[in-house]
Amino acid sequence: MSEDEALSEPFRLADAAFREFAEMTATNEGATFEKAHQATWKLYELGDLKLVDEGNRLGVRACITRAERRAAAKQNQPLAAYWRRTVFAARGRTEREQASQLEPNNPSNLIEVGPVGSSNDLRIAVGDMA
Repeated sequence: MSEDEALSEPFRLADAAFREFAEMTATNEGATFEKAHQATWKLYELGDLKLVDEGNRLGVRACITRAERRAAAKQNQPLAAYWRRTVFAARGRTEREQASQLEPNNPSNLIEVGPVGSSNDLRIAVGDMA
């Protein structure tokens, strides 16, 4: 059994818990579900969140101390890496599918890059997941 096969079921369970957490976050913070879901996985990857057994289900808890976050990040690494592979593989397929439908040299397919701080700024701000 490969590592990805071994992680698929824990990933499914973790993702279900993160989706529930993201729904609450999106509702309370006024964010979109997609951004809240990605942010939850990113916080898990960084060790700011951990999964806890709540008897009949998994729950999400914050890690408070630096030592707790460091330990959680190390423990969370395999599942977080699996999430990254899954998400970016799906994104890559979508981008390839979209690119295959673009007409070459069509001006509407070009991306305009503006100066830093403009609405076209391509730099990613801290907390952005894309």
